[in-house]
Amino acid sequence: MNRNKVYEYVTERITKALEQGKIPWQKPWNGGEAPKNLVSGKTYRGINVWLLAIAGYESPYWLTFNQVKKKGGSVKAGAKSSLVVYWSVYEVEVEDKETGEKKKQNRYVLRYYRVFNVEQTTDVKYPKPKKRKLNVIEEAEKIANGYKDAPEVQHKENRAYYNPEKDLVNLPKKNNFKSDAGYYATLFHEYAHSTGHEKRLKRDGVAQASFFGGKEYSKEELVAELGASYLCGVAGIENKVVDNTVAYIQSWLKALKDNRKWVVFASAKAQKAADYILGNTNKEDK
Repeated sequence: MNRNKVYEYVTERITKALEQGKIPWQKPWNGGEAPKNLVSGKTYRGINVWLLAIAGYESPYWLTFNQVKKKGGSVKAGAKSSLVVYWSVYEVEVEDKETGEKKKQNRYVLRYYRVFNVEQTTDVKYPKPKKRKLNVIEEAEKIANGYKDAPEVQHKENRAYYNPEKDLVNLPKKNNFKSDAGYYATLFHEYAHSTGHEKRLKRDGVAQASFFGGKEYSKEELVAELGASYLCGVAGIENKVVDNTVAYIQSWLKALKDNRKWVVFASAKAQKAADYILGNTNKEDK
């Protein structure tokens, strides 16, 4: 599968889920834990969170075919693998158009491999899913308070937005939300936007004057939605704040069909946004 085919496959998987009325980022993982490799223990990141969530398994643990064999197990007959993508980095020499000077530059190529959920295997021992016993609102509050250079949050207007010029988040008052979870899911969405400010991650679509209504704005909306979903998963709450679900799904379907690479890049940016809020600044996408 070449690089463009990988993009197409990823987008097709997300698109099919949306067409079936499923929004992958509303509940990013099951069983209380993010998807991870059983052997390395590393958590899958970026677009892989949504790709593996679509598969619908309760266990968060995944293995390659060879890892299953090394564990003394086997893959069940008829089991279909899931795709995991990653960036392969290589160095190339390029010439500066103005000076003619040659310099080295990193190039990134999207690669992939296939994995099976442990529930698709036999004779493989693995931990049972942990049912987290925690106060999810307390966890959400910890995340919000842990955002070290967070923008100011006010509750003056009955609408939610982030203003990059003032570096300010406005939210309706808590008692105007249907649930506390809805309040924090909305806060995380606006916080994700705020990470794009020029003094933080300086992301296109936020660190520009054309934040509202600009051509980068719709892309930024997906980044914020995915970033909020990841934070909701960490807190243990569902990112379910969309009222007009049909219109919402149709808007994403159109966007994904217009740009087959969009969801991959948006997921990587969303992961960086979530990491920034959580203070995980040294992690690299897997």
